[in-house]
Amino acid sequence: MRLLATWMICAACCFGGQSLSLTAGKTGTSSIPVSAPWTDLGSVYIELRLHGVSCSADNSPIWRFGKSGSGSLQVRCDANGNIDVIDWTVSQTTSASPSGPDILVRAGRNISTGLLFIEVWNVDGSGYAVGTNTHGATGTANWGGGSVDIGYANTNVHVAFARILEGTIGLASPPPAIVDDGDLGDWELEGDTTDDSPNEMDLSISGVSYTGTPTYNPVAVAEVDGQASWTSRPTVRAGFPATLTGKNSINFNEDNQTLSHFWTQLSGPTTLVWDDRTAASPEIRGTLFGQYTVKLTVTDSAGLSGSSTLTIGAIPTDDNGVVIHSDPLIYQVFGPLTRHGTSPWPYIDERHEAFAEHFYADSPGFTEWEDDWDDALGGTIAVTENSAIVTGTGTDFQNDFCSGGTSPDADSAFIIWYDTGQGSYGRRYYTITSCDSATQVTLTAQYKTTGSDSGLNYSRWGCRSCLLGASDNANYYDNVLAQYSMYYRSGFTDFLTRAREMASRNWRGPVSDEGRMRYFGGDTPPQDGSKLSANRIWAFYGTLWWMYESDQGETAWNWMEAAIDDWLNDGGTSVGDVREVGYRTGYVGLAALLDAGDAEKQAEYEADSDDVITVAWLARLQPGGHYQYSASGYTEGWCGTGVAVTNGSTSVTGNGTSGCWPGSQSNGTNYLLIDGDSLAYRISSGNSTSLTLTAPYEGATQSDIGYQMINLVGLGVQPFLQGNGMAGVNFAYEASGNEDFEDILPAVMDWTISTGVDPSTRGLYYAAEFNNCEAETTRPTEYAGEKCVSGIGGARLYSCEVMRAFSARYLMDGDPSTLAAGDNLVSATFGALGGPGTDGSYAFELSNSGTIDADKAKNFGFCFGAGNAPSWLGARLGGAETRPLITVQQGFRLADVPGATTAVFTVTSPAGETTEVGCATSPCDLSSAVDYRLGEHILTVTYLDGADKVLAVSDPQLLRVR
Repeated sequence: MRLLATWMICAACCFGGQSLSLTAGKTGTSSIPVSAPWTDLGSVYIELRLHGVSCSADNSPIWRFGKSGSGSLQVRCDANGNIDVIDWTVSQTTSASPSGPDILVRAGRNISTGLLFIEVWNVDGSGYAVGTNTHGATGTANWGGGSVDIGYANTNVHVAFARILEGTIGLASPPPAIVDDGDLGDWELEGDTTDDSPNEMDLSISGVSYTGTPTYNPVAVAEVDGQASWTSRPTVRAGFPATLTGKNSINFNEDNQTLSHFWTQLSGPTTLVWDDRTAASPEIRGTLFGQYTVKLTVTDSAGLSGSSTLTIGAIPTDDNGVVIHSDPLIYQVFGPLTRHGTSPWPYIDERHEAFAEHFYADSPGFTEWEDDWDDALGGTIAVTENSAIVTGTGTDFQNDFCSGGTSPDADSAFIIWYDTGQGSYGRRYYTITSCDSATQVTLTAQYKTTGSDSGLNYSRWGCRSCLLGASDNANYYDNVLAQYSMYYRSGFTDFLTRAREMASRNWRGPVSDEGRMRYFGGDTPPQDGSKLSANRIWAFYGTLWWMYESDQGETAWNWMEAAIDDWLNDGGTSVGDVREVGYRTGYVGLAALLDAGDAEKQAEYEADSDDVITVAWLARLQPGGHYQYSASGYTEGWCGTGVAVTNGSTSVTGNGTSGCWPGSQSNGTNYLLIDGDSLAYRISSGNSTSLTLTAPYEGATQSDIGYQMINLVGLGVQPFLQGNGMAGVNFAYEASGNEDFEDILPAVMDWTISTGVDPSTRGLYYAAEFNNCEAETTRPTEYAGEKCVSGIGGARLYSCEVMRAFSARYLMDGDPSTLAAGDNLVSATFGALGGPGTDGSYAFELSNSGTIDADKAKNFGFCFGAGNAPSWLGARLGGAETRPLITVQQGFRLADVPGATTAVFTVTSPAGETTEVGCATSPCDLSSAVDYRLGEHILTVTYLDGADKVLAVSDPQLLRVR
């Protein structure tokens, strides 16, 4: 139920009419006719308005109708303050809890679905609550000759109206109107108990009394006509007429038909053109890309009014719905997006919006990313080059970092605000060995950042792992890019602001330190910048776009260029982990596209992009169309020593082992690798000090040996990594035009479709071709029999990471098998709200029940940032339509402006692109300034004299080109 606007109580109560006062013992009754439809009654429901409700411990009935012995429906107030509905036909009850003293109630039975329901609203439409129960009754009932009864021995309530209606109504439909018709029974209780329905079941009640019904201002509900119920971010097509509506506004005192409407514009990039600002559903024109806010005021016949605002996004698209941008680089970076809310699979849009609302800095629901690293603590510090000792003046290190003692707080870091030598202070983090005193700490590594210095500020980073590869990293897998994508799909500036804020904080913070921090991980901070991080954790696609679109200037790009140069020098042309090197390749390609401030550097990165495609990616492409990498453990990542193994035994013991030795092991999910042994052994069970293998250990007996726990064995492929790798290579292709990519991408995507997709889940295999993911002939008991699989939800989540690659492939050659495979994966992943090919299931990790868990921040970037699933929506349509060339001529009269010799026409397209055309004779040819795809443009005319002096400027007008 959409929240409605704020309401206010009118002090006067006379306007609202009368309500029947039911006090203890005050009861009334009427006989039900012995005729149709009562003798063959099917689905039926009751509508009531109640105020001054006082519940007693004996579950006081308020309203009942039916027939003793064959059942009835009863609405009652229970001892817990709930409003119940009881179907005595099947003795089933359900209830809802009102949140206010003046409520609307709808309750009934639906025999086609076997559902018993009750809904409760505050009288202003807020505070919606619902209760349902499956009563199972699917046949009609004969309640002819029964009765309608109101009140009970201890009932205390005022009833403003009561109605009985035949048929069904959907849950969460608009609440009951104050004046309406009940076809089976209609008691408006305006000073009498007359039934205004054709059945004439007037209530007989003695000593009746009435009270004034509270009066409320109407509630204005402003919407885009036809907007989806799940969105609070409705969009319209810029350049074309759109219809707003206030038809769901609520008049709580009389028939809704008496409401008058008035619309005004509060903000927006242009002045809207209205066909009728007093209409309930007016048409607007003249929209450009961006955000508009309008206000609706509704007024009832007594002069009471209510207002609400509506913010909409205007998005320019072609006739297929693909967004047309004023900057072509948007298309290259984000792919062919469609307008938010128009996807054939609504869940992809609903989730994009929900995650974008939740996962941004300072979100009330997202508290894990705090900028405590940017809050200076008391006093100052002194550092000494090549020393791990930091001394302080006026500091309180033990309380700030060690909870009052000497041992450091878990997961915290010491942030030194060092002088960069360029008029600013960086944020370099170190972990702590001990808090020696209030004025001295010992770091885990020697300080080697800027040389000795003193008088520096410092701060505490209280949740270091929140940004170090944990799944609640605020920008993991590029949430910044996902926020930008939401902006370019919806036009809402909130998402642009959030993207910029997150990019800036991620860039300035200790993870990046404005590009100076080129490695993080473990407990040892970098000393020389030679080690590199996992690139998906940097997730710098969105950061690079931020540097470009918000013009961050030379300093930011200089640091980014230094980082990219390091990546290239550190093996940028070798493909190991396909995902990580894909990111690295993408950074180089994006730098070539976006770093326009340094033409020489841009040209260098174009050449690098060209080289890396051929030297790294084409040369290492496997014959099957994929990239292999070695499972972790064979070359790096040893967990230390402490393991004892015996030749011929399945028993393994650990002495002081920790870290990657879990406390327990489940059968078949992990493997043990012993240093110096080429075989991996599957674990059947274990605990914190011992393991049992599924086969005897074949190596030499030894103790205190190094080990690793791994879940993939040998060389293999993880299909979703290939998608991310190809996304990065696609950026390099956009920058260089290297045609080798046109051989690489089809091969990789064909392998993904034929081998990487799991038909049983309609998602991706977790892994393939690793020893434990395939049938093994020499040691058949050691490994699983088929490709490594995931549950249906996980497999479908993996599909997110290949969608940018699917989009690039389909745009490249329009291959029908790519279209079918892409649609299959998207419909399976985003099928929660229906759409073509959906099966009622979806990627479960994308779901939420009220809130989205913080540990799903990874999934936001995974699906809508680096994975860029929304790009498939436009790619499957073939991308943006080609701009047609049409003739547009505009007449004018210089003679109307004395002294004018030239007319300059300023044409602004719905995408926001502005073009000027000057003409000395009429008509003026505006063909080059008009994009036919985008509909109405905005036109102004400036009249100049022979010295180019402005003589007159026209008001903006709509230029209709189609």
